[in-house]
Amino acid sequence: MNESDFKKARSLALKLLTICQKSQRDIEDKLKTKGFDKDVVSMAVEDLKGLGLIDDRVYALELARSKIKNRLWGINKVKCVLAEKGVQKEVIEDIVSEIRKEFDDEAVIKKALKKWAEKNRVGGAKDKARAFRHLLSKGFQTSLVYKVLNNYYKDRGEILTDDSI
Repeated sequence: MNESDFKKARSLALKLLTICQKSQRDIEDKLKTKGFDKDVVSMAVEDLKGLGLIDDRVYALELARSKIKNRLWGINKVKCVLAEKGVQKEVIEDIVSEIRKEFDDEAVIKKALKKWAEKNRVGGAKDKARAFRHLLSKGFQTSLVYKVLNNYYKDRGEILTDDSI
């Protein structure tokens, strides 16, 4: 292993981290695509982990909060994205339990439905089904989506039935 390669890899990793927080696997993948050896990559990553600059738990928590608050994602979608980013299952489960304390799933679904309804029609069975599919695609639990949609259409004087979805 070459000392200058280590410094270059570490420098590139630091540059990536100044742009935004990244997962350990994101950093490793980027360094590998830049042609750095596995050993150099792992040493650079371990060095930055030792300094507290790479922390998957902090990254996962920030990402989850951001996606739920700004993009109105559900827990299931957040979990999938974190897994794709290489965050370990134990960390994901810790983050999910922490996020559940911070955010009310039903309130987030209501906000997502309201935002969707501003851009789309909301009457008729087809539109109910579209709203249902949209909310499921955002990663919300089926039972909660059904409950929120039922209340939404009940407030509007319409009844949501199983065959309208």
